[in-house]
Amino acid sequence: MKRPLFLCILALSLHSLAGHAQSLQHPWDDAASLASMTVEKRIEAYLAAADFYKDSLLLSATYGNQALQLSLENKNLLLEARSKQTLAMIYLEQDLYDKALVFAYEALADYQKLHDEQGQLLANGVLGWVYYDAGQTEKALDFHQRLLAAYRKKGSKEDVVWTTNAIGLDYSQLKNYSLALKYFKESLTLSRTLNQPERISASLNNIGMMQTAQGLYREGLTSLKEGYRLSIQLGNVLKQGENLNQLGNTYYQMHKLDSAEYYLTKARTIITTSKANARKEKLIDNYEFSTKVYLAKNDYQNAFQFLSQYMKLKDEVISLEKSNNLTNALMVHQTQQKEQEIKLLESENKLKVLQRDALAGAILLITIIGVLLYNKQVTTQKKERLILEAQQALTQKELARASLEKEAFEKEYLLSEAQKQLAQNDLERANLEKEALQANLDFKNSEFTNAAIHLSQRNELIRSFLDELKQLNLRSPSESSTRITKIIDHFSQVQGTNKDAEAFHLNMEAEYKDFLFKLTNRFPDLTDNEKRLCGQIRLNLSIKDIASINNISVKSVEMARYRLRKKLNMEHEENLGGFLNNL
Repeated sequence: MKRPLFLCILALSLHSLAGHAQSLQHPWDDAASLASMTVEKRIEAYLAAADFYKDSLLLSATYGNQALQLSLENKNLLLEARSKQTLAMIYLEQDLYDKALVFAYEALADYQKLHDEQGQLLANGVLGWVYYDAGQTEKALDFHQRLLAAYRKKGSKEDVVWTTNAIGLDYSQLKNYSLALKYFKESLTLSRTLNQPERISASLNNIGMMQTAQGLYREGLTSLKEGYRLSIQLGNVLKQGENLNQLGNTYYQMHKLDSAEYYLTKARTIITTSKANARKEKLIDNYEFSTKVYLAKNDYQNAFQFLSQYMKLKDEVISLEKSNNLTNALMVHQTQQKEQEIKLLESENKLKVLQRDALAGAILLITIIGVLLYNKQVTTQKKERLILEAQQALTQKELARASLEKEAFEKEYLLSEAQKQLAQNDLERANLEKEALQANLDFKNSEFTNAAIHLSQRNELIRSFLDELKQLNLRSPSESSTRITKIIDHFSQVQGTNKDAEAFHLNMEAEYKDFLFKLTNRFPDLTDNEKRLCGQIRLNLSIKDIASINNISVKSVEMARYRLRKKLNMEHEENLGGFLNNL
């Protein structure tokens, strides 16, 4: 609801002096009671009746005009202003903006003559809402901002509540959602301070709308649901419908179409139970949101049905004719102001000039009205043609979009499959390369191990042969002593300068250069023999094989291993072979 609090405040202000008239049971229906009243009390009774029957244009306008007629007859300018303002409110509620505009401006002029500041503020408030409802948001914002400045200066918190809310609605219409949210939050804070449940509910709903517009869907749902619970407690049917409409729209924005449809259907059911004229605004929103939901669900039949209802009802509330009437009423009001200025001029020449201007303005006005009527007819025909074309284009567009979505899905699926196959091939190739490298490494290790074993066996054989030669009991020592000595010396020399052992060490250093490089960087104090010992241990050679390869004793190997462990800073329980393999 856009303006409930403002209209309530306005009604209370207009009828604050009507205590006696309203203390009776419908005094306006009792001829005897009316006859016994003073003229002022009778006018107040008619004003009270106009407010009582505000949902009926005929009754409320009848009583409002009776109050105005009596005020004019008795030349009571204050009651005349109040009567005009009451009529402006009545026509505003019935969306008759041209008449509302005329009476609001006349009431404003009367209050200015009376120097009634409060009356002027209330009349400006009506004018702000007239321009807002007629879609002239910039003018509405100008009125509301001036009102807010005045109410802040007066320190009237109740009036600041509805004006901040009004400015928030203006900015919302102008798509400036951040500023709108700022004013709605200010209205909510002040409403809670003043303990105004109806205004709190309205502010929560407006805040939820702005949060949804900014994409803050979860925050929007929280605000809207809190406002909805409060509207149920208040028993406000239209407010409940408005909350449900916005909940449906929020779920639509979140692409939760079933939830959106549920809340919009529930809202429509509640709104239609109301007889107030304001229900049309709620139904317009509901039809618009429902159209979007059914389009998203590809339910074109229901979408077209709600679109038709939306356009029909919107034309009833804010039609081209009403907009033109508002413009015409404003021009008439401005013309009347000029005529009043003419009466105040003392110069007859100036009077004639102004009369001529007024006549020219009237002719121009008639011409404009004729053009507007013609444009209305043309616009109506064009609108019907555009609706038909839009329906056809919408159907074609949806079919094309469905086809494109299908093609895109198929392409995406094929691309995904190709990427999966490529990844599988890469994985298999990597596994094959890993297996090949491992096989090559195993082969190299096997070669080194076999070479080491072979070298060890050969040295063992030579050593054994030498031992046997030493143990020979020669029968003629004098004859063969020299020869045997030469054989022993020769094999000892061959054993001491074993080229196979040197080649073995060189090959090992070449193949394990990365390992030896890392070992040297980490333990730079190791000798060459200790590095070779590390490589032989890494080949998993036994102590006996290592002793044979290096032509040293087993005990010497064990001592070398002990010194090596100390240089490597190893704990007693650590395995030397495992340590070197991990390195």
